[in-house]
Amino acid sequence: MVMPYEELDSDTRCFTLVGQFLWHWAYLEASINDAIATALELGHPQRYIVTKNIQFRDKIKTLKASVAVASSLSDEERRMHKRTLNKISDYAAKRNIIAHDMFGPDDDTDSVMFLRTVASDRFELPVDLWSTDDFVAAFTDLDNFRDQVTALEESLKTANNFKRIAQALVGKETGIEALFSYDSMDAPDFPVEPNSDRDPDP
Repeated sequence: MVMPYEELDSDTRCFTLVGQFLWHWAYLEASINDAIATALELGHPQRYIVTKNIQFRDKIKTLKASVAVASSLSDEERRMHKRTLNKISDYAAKRNIIAHDMFGPDDDTDSVMFLRTVASDRFELPVDLWSTDDFVAAFTDLDNFRDQVTALEESLKTANNFKRIAQALVGKETGIEALFSYDSMDAPDFPVEPNSDRDPDP
């Protein structure tokens, strides 16, 4: 159902759009948490404890590393999943603006005005305007990301199942002991740049 934003007064429209963005982001992050739990084979309540205590950028790193060692994935599948994770990582900058910067309705348009502060290697006080259409497009992006992360989680479930079968066939230990018997059977031929947190898109 499409919300009739044009029928809302400027304050209500502003707060509705910002709230909806955060709702879509929360659902995306919940799907990321599910994928991490699957990748690391975390049960309840370990899944909630671990994901609650990991910053967002480290969640993305954890999933990228999990994709790299999932031996049942093809090279193309790895590239596809890592492209998705890189895009989500880049999108986090938009979430940070909405979550941390002052905002309010723009008096002249249907936009939300964000009063940003840039104070790292330079100092600026830029003003960003997000139109209603910008928000609606962002909602679609976030939902698409969530679908792609769900597909990634399914791939990791398959990878875990293949690993269990292989361990059973060759008599490998399972559980915590497996962490200390990592061998070439688990490691795919996947190039990773040294000292790089971000793998460039192909």
